Amino acid sequence: MLRALLPTLQFFQWLLDCKVYP
Repeated sequence: MLRALLPTLQFFQWLLDCKVYP
C-alpha cells in the first residue's frame, strides 16, 4: 500500500513546489 501511495505523495509535493516556486 505504501508503495502505491509514494507516487501520489511525490505528485502532491511537486504540486506544492510549483505553487511555491512558479
